Amino acid sequence: MHTNRPDEFGESNLPLLLWELQESKARIRFLDYLPSLISLLENSQSVKSHIAIFECLSFFREELLFSQNLQKILTQLLTHRKYKIRFLAGNLLAYLYHEQMELPLLYSFLFHPDPHVRKGVFSYLHKASRENKNLSKDLIAKVKICLQEKTKYSKEYATVILTNQYINEKNYAALQELLQEEPKVRVGRFLLFELGYRSKKEAELLLPFKENLLHSLTQPEFSPFVLENLTMLIRAKEEYASEVEFYLKQSPGENPKDTAQLLVMCREMHLEPPLREMEWYRKADAERKSGHYKQAVQFYQNVLYINPENYGSWNNLGICYYYLGEEEKAVEALQKCETFYKKS
Repeated sequence: MHTNRPDEFGESNLPLLLWELQESKARIRFLDYLPSLISLLENSQSVKSHIAIFECLSFFREELLFSQNLQKILTQLLTHRKYKIRFLAGNLLAYLYHEQMELPLLYSFLFHPDPHVRKGVFSYLHKASRENKNLSKDLIAKVKICLQEKTKYSKEYATVILTNQYINEKNYAALQELLQEEPKVRVGRFLLFELGYRSKKEAELLLPFKENLLHSLTQPEFSPFVLENLTMLIRAKEEYASEVEFYLKQSPGENPKDTAQLLVMCREMHLEPPLREMEWYRKADAERKSGHYKQAVQFYQNVLYINPENYGSWNNLGICYYYLGEEEKAVEALQKCETFYKKS
């Protein structure tokens, strides 16, 4: 293990030192080096050094609170010639102001004239909202103002921050209202993207929003994001798959391919175990090639329950029936194979 003393600190050994600090999570050593890091941040002309230091400071960010000297230097870096440095300085200052409850400064940063500084602030708030940190009502009100701006990035960041805030509050009425915000192609899509990210760990988050998701199938600009969300909901539990399937049969979306894709996933969840269509197909093929035709028939039937138009399964099912001596069923299966093959 490298054991530099603070007085041996410099740009030449910076990458290794910062890597060691983060790998070992050496809080005490970091505090020893902090004055040197701040000095290097102030005086170095190397953008790579700046970025490496910012990564380390962000890693140990909880140790930085109430460091007035650091805040002063970060403020100076808001005018750095490289936009990446301005972004990182804005991001770290937003964290410090938020944690230290210096909210007026944080509010002013939301409307900073430099877009890269603003993006750094937005990026911090996005992460904080995902982590369910407390964002005050006043702060959320300021974010709502950003949602009405014409700039693309402010709308996108405001959307994902508000989405997380409403999820954290379980305020699904506000979330549904946000989905209708114009332009839907930007606001709605980023809302659905963020909802999908959050629901990867907790699919139940999608339940109160299920009908909105299904209704959104009729809106082409939402389609990829809606499909991703509904896929996670369907895969989470057989009960959810049944609800989605029932809805789709009553009110199919405007895109038949999307509806068919979702129905296939719903039917997969009804089988035990809930394998995918191609997984059942591979199992059936393995049994057929081993001469276990009865077991192969059962697995091919599972494939066809999921997707009745899988002509390969109809073909192989016919072969299995032939070897089992069930010629009528074999002929019927092969005829269906021909029908669906021509349709494809």
